[in-house]
Amino acid sequence: MRRSPALVLFAAFAFVSGSPAIAAGPPPVIEETVVAPAPDPITTLLRSQVGSWQCTIGYPGLRESETFVVVWSGFGEHYIRGTADVPAFRQEPERKIDVILGYDTTAKQWTNAFADSNGAFALYKSEAGPAKKTIALTMAFPDDSDIGPSRVVLGPRTTTIDNTWKVSGSDRQSHEICSKIPV
Repeated sequence: MRRSPALVLFAAFAFVSGSPAIAAGPPPVIEETVVAPAPDPITTLLRSQVGSWQCTIGYPGLRESETFVVVWSGFGEHYIRGTADVPAFRQEPERKIDVILGYDTTAKQWTNAFADSNGAFALYKSEAGPAKKTIALTMAFPDDSDIGPSRVVLGPRTTTIDNTWKVSGSDRQSHEICSKIPV
């Protein structure tokens, strides 16, 4: 069997230069480290709300308060969904509530949609601006001049909600404290 002079010359050159012409063993494995991007601040803030929360609503002037558990879960990008079974309280019958809270990055505003099993519903929006953990909401639908603004402060272990409204011309308010139930 005759060898090509070029192949013999190449092999001789490789041997003389100290580099083997043919690598011994498999080629080296080059590992890549893929780093996922850090979640944006809105996602981080809303993810901190996911889980079960014990909520107590107090009403100034009343010695009673109502207590229930809200379970928050993810609901798309920049939104969470809360559900709760709220027991009867004073003149209000028991009800199931469903709430969507999120930040519309196009409109640059928080939105909050609420509905319950007794037919109550509302849509609240914040003023346009950057997403922050303190949210000032006003009712956007239905048009009800007796419903005042709400203030929500989202925290990783405690969230508070302050609501204002009028009943027969008298100002009313509530203060809700929700504490995350440890897993």
